[in-house]
Amino acid sequence: MTVQRAQPPSCLGCHTHRATAHLADDNRCSTCHVPLTAATGLNDARIAALPKPPSHERPDFAAHHQPGTPLAAASCATCHARESCSRCHVNAATQPVIAALGPDARVARLMAGRAAVYPVPADHRSEGFNRTHGPVARGNANRCAACHARPSCTSCHIGAGAADVLVRIPVAEQGGATGVQLRLQRTRLRASTPLLIPAPDTARPRAVSVHNANVRLSHGREAASGSLTCATCHTRQFCSDCHSADAPRRFHKANFAQSHSSDSYGRETECASCHNAEVFCRSCHRESGLASQGRLNVAFHNATSPWLLQHGRAARQGLQSCATCHAQKDCMACHSTLGWGVNPHGPGFPAERLASRQATQCLMCHLQVPGRR
Repeated sequence: MTVQRAQPPSCLGCHTHRATAHLADDNRCSTCHVPLTAATGLNDARIAALPKPPSHERPDFAAHHQPGTPLAAASCATCHARESCSRCHVNAATQPVIAALGPDARVARLMAGRAAVYPVPADHRSEGFNRTHGPVARGNANRCAACHARPSCTSCHIGAGAADVLVRIPVAEQGGATGVQLRLQRTRLRASTPLLIPAPDTARPRAVSVHNANVRLSHGREAASGSLTCATCHTRQFCSDCHSADAPRRFHKANFAQSHSSDSYGRETECASCHNAEVFCRSCHRESGLASQGRLNVAFHNATSPWLLQHGRAARQGLQSCATCHAQKDCMACHSTLGWGVNPHGPGFPAERLASRQATQCLMCHLQVPGRR
């Protein structure tokens, strides 16, 4: 009788099962093997030389490798220890499946210095995911915490808008996985402010657009409507750098003063969001000789005589443009009982009905609400 180390083919001669191969996915490794942490006779080199199942070579294996059953987890324990998972999983300490593996100094030595691998999930590749990932994170923060540490979130979420999720994202432990690194490019507010995140299996970052195109001109509506919580990414100082009288950033293009009239009249930009038309605009126009001096044939109207008969339509379409040169007294000189008594509303104007809805609008010109005594 010759006694030697057991060979798998010899064992399978009697202890057969339905596995298609020794390293197949449907094999139950724990039937014949003890967990790696219990195999104390193996040295570092033998552990490093353990064969890798073919399933581990699939491109999508890292994204779908979580064991679905206790038997599958027991098979993982044949070759892996806790350090095998904590190399990439930021939340390894809170996951029961990882904690059940147990620590192993040999695996820790083999994992030291090996870079983590973070494949980009399919939904992360969808257009606009950076704008819609909030509900995903609230629904399953553990999924986020597998790859992200809290600093990767707070690089953008500097306000209180995502505090309920951030408390569920762990901070990277000493010597553990650092997680996917996100860096916000804090520059001027351009057409798109990118986030730099590592691309799959590479160390080079790739840019992901946070804002849609033309955000510099359109962000006011989104900020006012609350569809985006600006405070999660921007501090108040970031806004005041543009929206203040002594803003250090240049919002307008060069020589804008010479070409701004068409943008202002066409409402391509809402000047009133930053400027007071009756103060800021009129003072500049007065210095330039364009503001009203009480005459009706000023330079802006090209001294055309029919303008007096045509200005009503222009005033109704954009009264703000008129206010950049004219004061209220210029209008009241004609459109009041103290002046020429010209009615600016025209025939059939429902004065009493409109006054019942918003009387304060009438008091902009009238000393009392029409129809009331």
